[in-house]
Amino acid sequence: MALGVYELIADDLALIEEYVDEEVKNYVRPPLNTWDQNFLPSLVVLSGRYYGYEGRRLFSMAAALKLIFLGTFIHARAGTEPARPALWGDYLYTKFFALLCRDGNLEFLPHLTEVICRINLRFIHSVVKKEDPDVAAVEVCGLLGGLATRLGTTLAGAPADEVEGWYDVGHAFGLLWGIQNCGRPLLTSHHVAKAEEALEKVPDISGRKVWRGIFLDLCKPATVWRLAP
Repeated sequence: MALGVYELIADDLALIEEYVDEEVKNYVRPPLNTWDQNFLPSLVVLSGRYYGYEGRRLFSMAAALKLIFLGTFIHARAGTEPARPALWGDYLYTKFFALLCRDGNLEFLPHLTEVICRINLRFIHSVVKKEDPDVAAVEVCGLLGGLATRLGTTLAGAPADEVEGWYDVGHAFGLLWGIQNCGRPLLTSHHVAKAEEALEKVPDISGRKVWRGIFLDLCKPATVWRLAP
């Protein structure tokens, strides 16, 4: 993600990380590259801030989504000895629920649980069909990206039709993030075109500058920032 974007919300991202640390201070988290560390929280914060919304609920929601991301991919990488990863992933899921309760975001539980169910079903389908696991991982990144912008704009009180447009932005960007994280050397023209199409749904032209910067970074070669081992 562009350094300018990180600088724009650096204090917010640091605060979100404190929220996560507070919940899992006794848990050793897997190493994350810069994108995985900040991508989803940034989408929540930037989409909410687009409508002038800031504050604890927004940051807490971003932290909750990060916990969901961590839990999801720990589950997905359980391998042949799933017991410990499954327990760790479940632990992170309970912590996101605690955050919702603590900071007044419990009303969003249906949105979050619906997406978690879709994610788990997608991974189950992938195993049953014996397909390339990267295919499911990319789709899950799209679901999480769409959820991030939906949560941020809904918290900010955006009109319903605009919330759906923002979902498309987050979903398209999430797919690009997922493709890059799987180490794909090239993005398909289809995914790039869908992201550009979604970008046009950002309501104000002047407000697209930051989002276009994220889009351009997502289109850079994957070898620059592959998923940390």
